[in-house]
Amino acid sequence: MTFNTPASAAENGLPGNLDAINHASQLNQFLGTPHVNVIYHGTEIVTADPVFSSWTGDSTPNEYTQPFTMPIGHTSIGRVTVPVRPVGAGADLFVALYPDDGSGNPKTSSPLASTVVPASWITDLAGETTVNGGSPNATALFNNIQNDNLTLVPWSTPLVTSSSELNSATTVPSGNYIILAGGGDLSGNSLTDVVLVFYDGDVPTAVPATRLPVGLYHAALAATSSTVAIIGGSTSVGSGFVSTTYTASWDPNTGALGAWSQQASLPVALREASSWGHTNSAGAEMIYVAGGTTNTGMTAVNTVYYTPVSNGQLTGWVAAPSLPTAVFWPVLFAVNDWLFCAGGLVSGGASATNASFYAKINDDGSIGSWLPTNNKMRQAVGSFTAYATTGNGAIVAGGLTDQTGPTFVNGIQTLTVYENGPGEWQISADVGGGFDLATLVVTTEDTSDYVLFLLGNLGGVESYVTIPEYNVPTMSVPLSVSGLTAGSTYHVFMRQTNQPGPGNDPTSYLEFLKGSAGLPSPFKSRSRYGSGAWTADTFSLNVSVYDQTAGGNFLHFWQDPSSSNLAAATSTFAWSWQGQLLGCLEAILFPNDPLNSNPTFVSGTSPWTATNCTLTQSNAQVHGGFTESGLITPNGTSATVYASSELMSVTPGHWYQAQGWLYSPPGWSNVSLSVNWFDASQTYLATSSNTVSLAAATWTQQVNNFQAPNGAAYATLVPTEDGTPSAATTLFLSNLTLANADPSALASVAQLNRDNPTWPPTGLTQLD
Repeated sequence: MTFNTPASAAENGLPGNLDAINHASQLNQFLGTPHVNVIYHGTEIVTADPVFSSWTGDSTPNEYTQPFTMPIGHTSIGRVTVPVRPVGAGADLFVALYPDDGSGNPKTSSPLASTVVPASWITDLAGETTVNGGSPNATALFNNIQNDNLTLVPWSTPLVTSSSELNSATTVPSGNYIILAGGGDLSGNSLTDVVLVFYDGDVPTAVPATRLPVGLYHAALAATSSTVAIIGGSTSVGSGFVSTTYTASWDPNTGALGAWSQQASLPVALREASSWGHTNSAGAEMIYVAGGTTNTGMTAVNTVYYTPVSNGQLTGWVAAPSLPTAVFWPVLFAVNDWLFCAGGLVSGGASATNASFYAKINDDGSIGSWLPTNNKMRQAVGSFTAYATTGNGAIVAGGLTDQTGPTFVNGIQTLTVYENGPGEWQISADVGGGFDLATLVVTTEDTSDYVLFLLGNLGGVESYVTIPEYNVPTMSVPLSVSGLTAGSTYHVFMRQTNQPGPGNDPTSYLEFLKGSAGLPSPFKSRSRYGSGAWTADTFSLNVSVYDQTAGGNFLHFWQDPSSSNLAAATSTFAWSWQGQLLGCLEAILFPNDPLNSNPTFVSGTSPWTATNCTLTQSNAQVHGGFTESGLITPNGTSATVYASSELMSVTPGHWYQAQGWLYSPPGWSNVSLSVNWFDASQTYLATSSNTVSLAAATWTQQVNNFQAPNGAAYATLVPTEDGTPSAATTLFLSNLTLANADPSALASVAQLNRDNPTWPPTGLTQLD
């Protein structure tokens, strides 16, 4: 959505803005709200879905490009997401969309859209990670959970009889334990066995625990901080559905499991239901049961029940709002006072669904109405799905998508959940067969945020797997473009800018998440502002692309794009699950001030000096509304002639932009807008140049980005003619500047204050 046309007032403009002028196009024009593109969440049309991910871990400020193919049926982009986390003070992030140049590289001379994301935005929106503490505006939409490469170790799950393993047991994670209970043997008998598997980052151990009072097959199992409950199931593999419930006292810190006692029964007999235990923020200890089957024909139900737990006793089952879809063995879990029910097999078991819903858990443990999550699960899964929760999300591994086949999938799906609701389902692929038995998540203080521990028949081998898991800040970047070509290649280009301190600051930078077997082509990198060859990596960057579908709350404003399609102002909005605005992040770009004092020559030629030429003020050729220009007249005998600005202070390793307009009446093939570098004693060190050929009698803009070499303390801007130009090969100069190459943004991060989440705001807190 776009409203208002671009302004046509006088515009100083950013470097490279060909629309920049010194006067308005007409008198008495309306100077109202600027040109604004409103960007909504949109529909994801390109996703990486990597096998595993890891951080670039590179403090050297490279620039990256990730190619992708525009999907058939799509011609527009509203935004992209970039997984990036700040280290130290971080850095600003410049993101652009470029077409392909025909050789697999971005055509950087033809930007389609570009945006600067300030460092303060990245720090503010990044949730809690090993390098960042989180902030009030950091909602789950801007954060994901993704995994690194896995380690697989053969390890047989415990035997419960001489001929049967716990591959049909019911499982639940709790603390550093996985509890496995019941199941069936090859003769069709239900089992009473209970086994505790302990894992704390070392080799797992398994010990038997107090047996169930009766054998139960495909019962539901839940654990709270004080109690384990086994619910429903059947007394044999083929029949005997029951509604009975048994509980035992439980200490997840020590693994002490007490004796089982019978509790209040479910209203109906159920098998293949899912259950979860949760203690909410008000202190209510609850157990929830959802879905299931009522007969051996696998007729699914959509019922949901819950019961409070008090001193290890269940006070009675209460019906909750029904699920929108009847399923059995759904993925059921609770995080941050939200209850989620996703996936599950439909009646008959021939297929699984990827539908995903969530409901608010109230203070008394009851739940609100079911709402659809921002997206569906990436893979439809039902039974033999192992899942566990972190402090801010859930991880779902493998599972059965067709029980009649059977057909397994091997994805590891994650969902971030914060207090203000869920983010989006993500996926990465496990190398196993998807026959996953049980899992838990262990918090780590190492390089990852968590370790996923997974038991299963992976690749036909009884094994356990450990997988590092990361909380991944995922910046949403508006890049509003229409008129793209389906099937063509485009590039998401990323460059970190304005690093504090020296150009290669080892303590403040951005890390990007890369993954294997993600997008069809790997990402490429080169030095910042480089013009050399791109180097292809073996991984892809985990970027996603969204279209311009409107709906829901707006996510961004993208305003006043210049002739180079760089947004002059951008905004990002954080929303609660109720549709309440939580915070607003704004950024307005402004030109970096020239370091040299007389770029226009309107007031004369001082402090410029001439070498092997004369430098005079002239009005014979002028540009950009200026009344004068500088004029170089070669002496006709020297190989190189140039004018030099005054000495300007620079920082080694930083990038600087030399830009200006040049006019050669006869045309000349050896012209450069160069920079000379000097050390602290003002001794010459080196020259950075970019020789071009100027067409005759044409004002031509030159924009060169140069990095100050080691030891540089000063620089001069040096428009140069090489090749022994004759006295007639004059060169006119206009608006020549040397400035910081990185775009600068005035950034604001604000949080709205409310006395109650559903009430109007009472004020605003400026966070940055």
